Amino acid sequence: MDGNEGNIDAIVRFTPIEWLIDIKPKKWQGYFDTITISCNHPIAMYAQTKRFPFVWNELEKNGISLDNWKRLLPETISIKEYKKRVDKDKFIFKPANGRVGEKISIKEACKEDEYKKILLDVKLRPWRYVAQKRFESKPLIGAQKEEYHVCIGSYVIDGKHGGYYARISDTPRIDSNAADIPVLIEGINGEYESISRDKEKQKSIYKIWAPQECKWSAWVRPVPFVNIGENRRQYVKTGRDLPVIECGDDIKENSAVIVDLPGADSVLWGLALAKFGLRPIPTYNGTMEQINARATTDNQTVSKMLELGANMLADMEMEKDARPAFLLDKNRLQRYKLNENIFDNSYDIYPQDLPTADYFLDNGIKEIVVVCDSLSKDLKKILKSYKKKNLSVKEVKRFG
Repeated sequence: MDGNEGNIDAIVRFTPIEWLIDIKPKKWQGYFDTITISCNHPIAMYAQTKRFPFVWNELEKNGISLDNWKRLLPETISIKEYKKRVDKDKFIFKPANGRVGEKISIKEACKEDEYKKILLDVKLRPWRYVAQKRFESKPLIGAQKEEYHVCIGSYVIDGKHGGYYARISDTPRIDSNAADIPVLIEGINGEYESISRDKEKQKSIYKIWAPQECKWSAWVRPVPFVNIGENRRQYVKTGRDLPVIECGDDIKENSAVIVDLPGADSVLWGLALAKFGLRPIPTYNGTMEQINARATTDNQTVSKMLELGANMLADMEMEKDARPAFLLDKNRLQRYKLNENIFDNSYDIYPQDLPTADYFLDNGIKEIVVVCDSLSKDLKKILKSYKKKNLSVKEVKRFG
């Protein structure tokens, strides 16, 4: 480019491979068989395309074992072969080079007329699709008997496993509407002992904030408690006083509270509300940055304040069925990056992070009081769904 020539040491490719295929370049020579070090190497396309099973016989003739693929992957056939089958009702359609669940014909997961559009596209452009025998996804059952479907994937670095990722959806199709969730691995025989500074301490603090007998404990997120004991910076302030709260008429006997304030302030407000008989429920999902790194969101202060406030909370007498005060970190949405060295550990609140309107109503909660400086955009969507179910929502500024 610009007359400069030289050897390329490495390639970092951000564009998904199927987009490049649609461009239809005239020459692919040297692209798939390049020995240049590549991030997300183009040869990985063999496993991404749904047509991979079509070459299994040829690969086996060349001595390549495909026993695991055949055991785990549902039967996959071409559209031409699908038309000859008598068991058509057992198959769904998938784009051969699709991604993030797009255009998969699981009828109950399709929006509005999406299902009809997929069938039409298969008819007009059958070469873009494959037919695959549908399997039944066994859902996880949530605290409110709601169903969630989970997809877990593996990262590979130079042919070796490098970590997991997971997504969760309320439909059997894991698509762009699914939410990213963390994958937590429990060590066996101390295998992962170095990850945690003091597991017993973390567990004991977690149990204080999420007592087993509390029906709202299912929404306490374990992420900040895993970070306890892993201080990455030394500037965390420990001498914070609880805010003086004048509840007045803002919180009634049938009210639950959502505290959406920055960082440790939300924990302090939760402890202050506990003095009024409300059970603070930490719903923080932010991870800590690596040692010596900088991040968009300071999640260490939240973990530290949960640790410091645990003894105070343990000493408070609270009813078993105390109304909840859900604690959110307003700073979770900070996504600015000063430069490429900033670690983006921001996150959003999703509907599954809070109880549904029906669950609130079934447990005697008729009003949600939101304590905030301003409503966050991700929280607005959840509150809107509450209002549709006739659950009252009241926004108030910090008391006192």
